[in-house]
Amino acid sequence: MDAYRGTEGTQPYAGAGWYYAEYRQRVSTEFILLLAAHLGWTRAERVLDLGAGPGQLALLAAPLVADIVAIEVINCLCGPCSEFALAEHWYCSTGLEDLLGVPDSVVTKDRLYRTLDRLLKAQEAIENDLKDQLGNLFQLDYDLLLYDLTSTYFEGLAEENDLARRGYSRDHRSDCKQIVLALIVTRDGFPLAHRTLAGNTQDLQTVETIVTTIEARFGRSQRVWVMDRGMISIATPLLR
Repeated sequence: MDAYRGTEGTQPYAGAGWYYAEYRQRVSTEFILLLAAHLGWTRAERVLDLGAGPGQLALLAAPLVADIVAIEVINCLCGPCSEFALAEHWYCSTGLEDLLGVPDSVVTKDRLYRTLDRLLKAQEAIENDLKDQLGNLFQLDYDLLLYDLTSTYFEGLAEENDLARRGYSRDHRSDCKQIVLALIVTRDGFPLAHRTLAGNTQDLQTVETIVTTIEARFGRSQRVWVMDRGMISIATPLLR
């Protein structure tokens, strides 16, 4: 700490701004949203993060979090691409900068990835809310559900992804590690829930787990499940 206390005749903490920016404790999204609601911030507001050193670290206020989520959703609907491509090419080619007031310079791949990490933590809450909202808006019923699996592969070693494994590749890329995605939708095609599974997961292994999980979350009923024939075998226990 002596290096940051300053000495007599010099400005205290001078030059420590980089240290603060690197190691400062992060403020949770929940706290920022609560503060934004309490103070009545609008999208025009910015927050000044006053830290060590003579400078001020200017950060966009909480509404930016909602804007980044909106940008990612709009991208998925209008021109799906990777977060890298979104940040490098797609966003600046649209009119969203003018519509949302979010500068191209703040839509970076790192910010997009961090936003996805935050959304993942709220996955179940988001899915539950979507079920209620879409169910009321479109009068959906959930007595028949469609269940299927797909996979997506990685270019690279994916060493930090615990779910990345080699398995049956629907993309004919058995040389690459992959993950398996399980998706449950209504008869009208509205998504209900999804799970991310290890890349070497076999179709038959997923049925009982998925059905049990969905019924635990949304309740049991006289529900009909529709899935590929290959997911069912005489070894699959009857689900009652």
